[in-house]
Amino acid sequence: MATRQDQGYRFIHLESVSTLSPAAAPLNVRSTIETLTRIREVFRLSISDLAAACHVSRQAVYKWISGESSSLEAENQRRLDDLYQAAELFATRGIVGSAVLLRRKDKTGKTLIQTMRAGESAQAWSQEMLDILSLESRQREMLDARLRDRKRPVPVAEEWGIPMMSENDA
Repeated sequence: MATRQDQGYRFIHLESVSTLSPAAAPLNVRSTIETLTRIREVFRLSISDLAAACHVSRQAVYKWISGESSSLEAENQRRLDDLYQAAELFATRGIVGSAVLLRRKDKTGKTLIQTMRAGESAQAWSQEMLDILSLESRQREMLDARLRDRKRPVPVAEEWGIPMMSENDA
């Protein structure tokens, strides 16, 4: 039997797979229930808000949560994946469970739910909101540093404008 020697294609031998970039690492596959649980854990979304964001009925969301609906339409899966990634952006910054934050509007005047209803990216909204929060935090720190050593006058009770009632006055 004849040997091939160096003829044909050469094979590249990899020493280890740890040299691969993180983007080439295998994806962590999660179920719909795990995705919904994480989204609701981070954003504290109501069933109604989640349904509105995904353009489905509340009953559809209840079916997803209970596991009755085993598969999702591609568009709904895309929306949930986008919302999941947005939730992870908040979670990695340590911002979890702020319903007030979800009512805040971005530069275009839309909340997270309104952004998703318009078919736009929840991740983009989240990143923009995190940038705004970071800027506000830096501004608060600067203002606090400026005002920290400021002497505040002690208020005098007579200047408060509240008349004292006397039992002798009729």
